[in-house]
Amino acid sequence: MSKAKLGSHLERHGNRIRVVKMIPPSLWEHFGKKKLKESLPAGTTPRQADSLKWAVLHRLQCQFDEARGGREKEGLTGEAVQLREELRRATPHEVADGNGNVVEVVNPVEDYIVTRAEAIEASQGEAAARAFADVAFGRATPLNAYLESWFSRRRLGKGYRDDIERALERLGEWCRANHTPETVEAITGNVAHSYVEGRFIGRGIHRRTANKDVSCLSSYWRYLGLVPKVAKANPWQGQQVSAGEAREQGGSTGEKRPFTDEEVVVLLRKIGPRERQFSLIAALSGMRQNEIARLCVQD
Repeated sequence: MSKAKLGSHLERHGNRIRVVKMIPPSLWEHFGKKKLKESLPAGTTPRQADSLKWAVLHRLQCQFDEARGGREKEGLTGEAVQLREELRRATPHEVADGNGNVVEVVNPVEDYIVTRAEAIEASQGEAAARAFADVAFGRATPLNAYLESWFSRRRLGKGYRDDIERALERLGEWCRANHTPETVEAITGNVAHSYVEGRFIGRGIHRRTANKDVSCLSSYWRYLGLVPKVAKANPWQGQQVSAGEAREQGGSTGEKRPFTDEEVVVLLRKIGPRERQFSLIAALSGMRQNEIARLCVQD
């Protein structure tokens, strides 16, 4: 007879069931391993284990918080997103009285989220706890919540991944400056239009630069549309900047001029490592991009 299937974060170890929690990569060196494990009492059934594991996971998570030494916020978003997925898949348990009447429907994932949020409130304050609970219960989705998940499912080049991360950073900066929540739900078609107008067209930034960001954001939102209950529509469709729009809104049409020293410093600080290396070699040697790309170690 085959054994009953175990839920998430559970594995069999001999005749026992134990709870397993992956250690964040930033803490691998601290713990000297990639997983934390704790056995449940002997005789625990798979259904009982599904309920008991949440208290164990909370204790293990507290070890991560302690190891971060005051940097607890680093892993909260990823943890909340993971709990959101657990909640979506969870099956509530019915609790009956002595007569067999159902008196309560319990969802252990919901209970764990509440317990975890209370612990976060005690250590980081009410705002951090509320933000964590909003993400875990599916009320809000941080802009970069599913970025790593998307990267893991698609073989994207490092340069393209960097472009997407920078596009999200710029969107986040604009949201903070314009008092807009940094969540997927807050980015409607109207907000996306205002972002393109304010961040690119109104500042005279070249339409190719604007459209590169819009393309990156649109690709990411298409993936978000595949995630249950996240993005219902892609607000970046139709937001590309045309040549006519750039000119009408005061885009730069004057004569070209060289960068100032201050502008060069800002440019080199803002671009990625790969682009920075290409730019420095090109500036010092006069080589074209395709020539730099063909350089070998012996050169």
